[in-house]
Amino acid sequence: MNLDDLLHDTLHDDRFALPVPADTLEGVRRRRRNRHRLAVAGTAVCALGLVGGTAVALAPGSSSTRLVPYAAGGGGVPEGSPAPGITPAFVPTSGRDWLLDAAQWEAYDKSHSHPSPAPGQSTVHSPAPLGPQSAGLLAEIQAAHLPAGTTYHRDDSTGGQPGAAAVEVTLPDGASVVVEETQMQEPFGYESADTSGHAAVFDIAGTSSAAVAFPAAPSVVVISRGGISTGWYTGSKSVTLADLTAWATAAEQAAEH
Repeated sequence: MNLDDLLHDTLHDDRFALPVPADTLEGVRRRRRNRHRLAVAGTAVCALGLVGGTAVALAPGSSSTRLVPYAAGGGGVPEGSPAPGITPAFVPTSGRDWLLDAAQWEAYDKSHSHPSPAPGQSTVHSPAPLGPQSAGLLAEIQAAHLPAGTTYHRDDSTGGQPGAAAVEVTLPDGASVVVEETQMQEPFGYESADTSGHAAVFDIAGTSSAAVAFPAAPSVVVISRGGISTGWYTGSKSVTLADLTAWATAAEQAAEH
């Protein structure tokens, strides 16, 4: 069963009674496209079985190994270097550079090429073996000090993409949060991914990263200077946007230090 199937079954299962719009699944698919939306999954997900994963625990404070498609040692696009496959050159100086409002995205779209296919990517058969990408993501999440009794389930090469890792977080009350980390291929037009008109962009204190929060279907996406995006998604009523924002912020601060 692929990720779309899992999402479809979750969103249409009467046992969960999730208050989601009819086009939520299509919205998730749109966000996964690399053109001007994030390659992320899990919007309004309450229960997602991540294939190839296992329940694991790492000590908080463990060193984080971020995704490494572009630079040995991690961090995404090297500082001062252009993102591959984009002309004219796009050189990110902070996480904010990757987040564009409607007018900024339109200008970018008209003046730049779009990388296709994504540089260096090829499909990986599922289940993929667990590796350092999901281990690093787990370390970042645990550094955010989620409630005691929280459990974690890792997944590498999420959706068959080698540049993606995910962790399903199950809180003590059974609420589910899906966290996915991937390498951005180009900037993200965040207003086109928001249906409420209230997406909020903010900087992550003490880092060069920035984030965008979507209140309609609570989710937070953090993007580092190097274009590493980490999305936090939930369909559980007990998890608020404030919870996701606090955890995402703390995890990113841990990852950058």
